Amino acid sequence: MINNKAQPIQFYPDELIKEMWREWSEDVLFEIPKKDFHSSTGFQKAIGSTSANERSRATEAYRLGLLKGRLVQGKEAIARGLPPGWGAVCAGEPVHTHLGYIAYAIGNALSKGCIEPALAVDGLNILHLVFALSLGIEDEGQNLSVLLMYAYALSSYRQAIDPKVYEAHEGNIKRWVAAAVFDTIDSAHDRELVTQKYINSTPIDELLVMYKLDDKPPALELRITPKKLVQLLSDKSTARMTISKESLYWANSARGIYSRGSLAAGAFLNELLLADREIFKRKKISILSAVLEADPSEDSVLESMGRAFEINAGLASAWKKMMKKLTKGVYEALRYLEDGIPETIPKVFYVHGVDSAFDHSTTNTIRVPKEQTPIKPEEGSMIKVGNASFTLKAIKESGAYYEFTLGPAVEGQPA
Repeated sequence: MINNKAQPIQFYPDELIKEMWREWSEDVLFEIPKKDFHSSTGFQKAIGSTSANERSRATEAYRLGLLKGRLVQGKEAIARGLPPGWGAVCAGEPVHTHLGYIAYAIGNALSKGCIEPALAVDGLNILHLVFALSLGIEDEGQNLSVLLMYAYALSSYRQAIDPKVYEAHEGNIKRWVAAAVFDTIDSAHDRELVTQKYINSTPIDELLVMYKLDDKPPALELRITPKKLVQLLSDKSTARMTISKESLYWANSARGIYSRGSLAAGAFLNELLLADREIFKRKKISILSAVLEADPSEDSVLESMGRAFEINAGLASAWKKMMKKLTKGVYEALRYLEDGIPETIPKVFYVHGVDSAFDHSTTNTIRVPKEQTPIKPEEGSMIKVGNASFTLKAIKESGAYYEFTLGPAVEGQPA
């Protein structure tokens, strides 16, 4: 969804869908409210809170595509009537989008302790990817994806930094680049450092970041190149510097929108980056342009994304596979909610980015970054490397990595 600023979301999505979204779906969005609540502020009164926190979460649920219309008035609203989404609730009409129902099912199951891989890993990660893909800005008549601009900036900085240095500071680099991308895009004077370089496929080599010393105002301005950022992180100059919280919600290794979404995307994100910039070269428009400006009251976020990716066979194929995994996650959630704790299902973990050309009949050892392992597997779990299946014989921690000792797949395990 197009927003007037790049700042993405000020919360962790798993927190929203497990808590507020679930509660609202089962309460104020489930029944027609009394006449006393049929007003522009009726939603806040119905939930018993007029704080900025609930207002922000309601706005963000709309921006992420969970709602067909706003529950609270936006800051730019001129009319003071019922916000469209709350008006639908007052009229007894469904306000959840297709994605909203999916998020409710998964969030509800997670809130009750369901952690099956199809739900907690694939389903939740794909939700994060969809959320991230739905955020965009308009610049000089062009719709641009915040996710793709960030991924491109991060790639530019990574290529300009020594690989060993990047690995040593990866988590902090991702967060600082996130804060800098958001601040740069939000600056009318500096925005083109990101937008135009993205459109022109020119490496992004300078960004603006706002910070506070010792978390005290005023906000100060700093321009960072890849070299400057490494220097700041290496000599710990950032210890007293506070940057935007939005960057944490975006790039936190375990729960950030981008971090979880990129785990689901795999090669899809890199392919989308290439395809999007190629489309800009030929047609001066983003693949995601129609997705970003779609009206959630009329168009499903998931369906509009599917249509957008049909332009590229590789993207279309990868998207269909992710939608199948998301569907599996929803089925797992519904089965859990109906039956309680499900019967034991073989836990399957998929490992990407390592060489699978080893002997399947012997013991092998692989190293996997912890940051790319949102759920630590247990001994006895099945590990899939490419099309090959193994049993996890042992696991130990080694710095920023897990070392998996893999043995032949046990008879009876799924192939």
